[in-house]
Amino acid sequence: MKKVFLALVLFIFMFNLEAQRLDIDKVSFDYSYRLLPNIPLDKSYVSYTVKITKSDNLGPFASIQDSSKINIPGRKKVPTQAYFTVNINLGEVTMGKPEVKSRVDVSKDKDGKETGRKTLYHVEFRYSFEATTEVTDYNGTILANYKISTRDNAKTYKSTEYSTRELAAGNYNNQTKEISERIICEEINNAYTSFNESLTNDFGIKDIWIKYHLWNVGTQKHTEYQECKNACAKAKAALEMITPYSIPNEINEQIKPAIEYFSGIEIKYTSTEEKTEKKLRYAAFYNLAIIYLCLEQYEKTKEYAQKLMANDFDSNDGKDFIQAISTIQARLEKHKMATQHFAFDMQNISPPQ
Repeated sequence: MKKVFLALVLFIFMFNLEAQRLDIDKVSFDYSYRLLPNIPLDKSYVSYTVKITKSDNLGPFASIQDSSKINIPGRKKVPTQAYFTVNINLGEVTMGKPEVKSRVDVSKDKDGKETGRKTLYHVEFRYSFEATTEVTDYNGTILANYKISTRDNAKTYKSTEYSTRELAAGNYNNQTKEISERIICEEINNAYTSFNESLTNDFGIKDIWIKYHLWNVGTQKHTEYQECKNACAKAKAALEMITPYSIPNEINEQIKPAIEYFSGIEIKYTSTEEKTEKKLRYAAFYNLAIIYLCLEQYEKTKEYAQKLMANDFDSNDGKDFIQAISTIQARLEKHKMATQHFAFDMQNISPPQ
């Protein structure tokens, strides 16, 4: 009878221990916003046009019609009367005199002893290309300049290697036209790629989709398991209603029960020593910080970031929130914007006056 009683006591003890244990799991959700560019522009600057000039040396491999290769996200490309213009100048591709060069290929065995050598031949020459872009607004003000592949930064072409000088020279001579055309095409395409990247970073408005997460109680026997799971589900559903272009008003009402639940954890679990309670408060503070960050209520985010640091379970997360807010607010202030969720009217664009 005593053994049965001891076994029952042990079972109850282990059950309570398991109920007090706390694991937390991530609940991922998709969040989106619009990334503002490096260079701030007036909100009216929604349209741009592309003008291309090129060297005759480039032949049919570059065209003034290549404006289709330049695309700035978040702005509308128009043929004329734009708020700013991308002026691209593609210079001449100059190629130096080809020369046959050689190198000695030494073979060695596993012990490093030389077992043979042979001479290999290839054709090589230097070539250069210059391309520039100037961005100006409709008043003629220069907004940006880009330059790639300058004359001082020549590249080297090397052919395949051959066993004799004659083979190397002969094969190059038979492919001179194709090699020249391939180099021209590569340089032009590299220029457009580079200009697109710079223009996107400096003037584009990119739609960004990223993964954020909430913390959910993962221990099913914990008393907060079901309520926390429900709160995370409601918060996730509400936050995924946010688009790059708006934060719907109805989100505030839909997410209110989750906010109330997570806010109540701090009142319910107050121990500064009990690790389980600190962990539970950490999850609640983190969830509130990420919710308010997504809702762009940055002062509330700061409040819970400070609580994360004071709770001393994982204070680095609190510091990360403070840094994120600082970066976002600096970007918004730079652009004189109040939100990262907005849309321009791209259908009814009037030309600059």
